[in-house]
Amino acid sequence: MERNKMSERDNQKQVISNQIYDELKAGILELRFPPGSFLSDRVIAQKTGVSRTPVREALKRLSQEGWIVWEERKRAMVKKLTLEDVKEIFFLRKMIEPTAIAEVFEKGEPRHLAGELSLVASRMKKAMDTPVVFMKEDMVFHSIIIRFLDNKRLMEIWDKIADESIRIAIYALYEKRRPQDVVQEHEDFVEALWSRDLPLSLECLKNHHEGIFNAYEEKFRMDLEKGANY
Repeated sequence: MERNKMSERDNQKQVISNQIYDELKAGILELRFPPGSFLSDRVIAQKTGVSRTPVREALKRLSQEGWIVWEERKRAMVKKLTLEDVKEIFFLRKMIEPTAIAEVFEKGEPRHLAGELSLVASRMKKAMDTPVVFMKEDMVFHSIIIRFLDNKRLMEIWDKIADESIRIAIYALYEKRRPQDVVQEHEDFVEALWSRDLPLSLECLKNHHEGIFNAYEEKFRMDLEKGANY
């Protein structure tokens, strides 16, 4: 009986820690906790009404995943964003996404994928005035391409890339590119899939990647010139 009670308490602590982790990570991705800002386990515990132990467990997990820089008994700092981060993320995206598209065509399923993506493109159009929602839908669009392959190991890699991309996009992309243009690029890509045109699909994806990377690069260079702390 006592062992069961201890197990229940441990489970409750884990649930609380997971909830705090989810809330903190969402805050980091959505820039409610900007790069370079500090997180206090004491303040978080007070705001959430829990002890500092589950908060520290959540911070430890965020630290292990590279979202924050933290040592116990010291303040946790949200990891800063750099242009090198953007280059590394897009190096991976430019390897993975075109390969995924080619595989979709190899399986003869571009129109099935187009049907799923067209729904997301429509949601993006409705969310153009809401930057955070818009960028999240943008990444849902690209994640569907990867999930379509049903490759679990690839998805594990992609999930980290997608999270990094959301944070960078919210920071850099929305103010540097018109959402209408981003939506149009997605719709052009979907149309190429409907047409079963692999070269055009890859060209649309390449142009989209180049457009958003150039916007990222411009934003980071401008901030570097201003001496912004990112």
